[in-house]
Amino acid sequence: AVLAISVRDGNLHPTTCNTCVDGIVQRGDLITFEVQGENISGSLPWNALPNLVEAHLQSIQDRNVHVSRTILDKFGTVEWIVTFVGNPGVSPAGAGDVDLLNVVQ
Repeated sequence: AVLAISVRDGNLHPTTCNTCVDGIVQRGDLITFEVQGENISGSLPWNALPNLVEAHLQSIQDRNVHVSRTILDKFGTVEWIVTFVGNPGVSPAGAGDVDLLNVVQ
């Protein structure tokens, strides 16, 4: 079974709507984009193409990921979908849990 968790950083803003979240506009580099604890060096632009994110995450030996990116609105809101399909030390491919992604701007 695969467990997908949506994590959002921000407080609900009940004045404008029940589901709106206060936040910041991201336009700087993502200085950390890794599975927690892996210490992958390098940064990514906030609007990196999916193949760049794949290459970055696959710098860990024997890792295989598929990445898709969708621009959701005119403000450039980005949704990333990262699917881990092969991980070091895990057999068969796709088995096992992967820790949360740690993404820092």
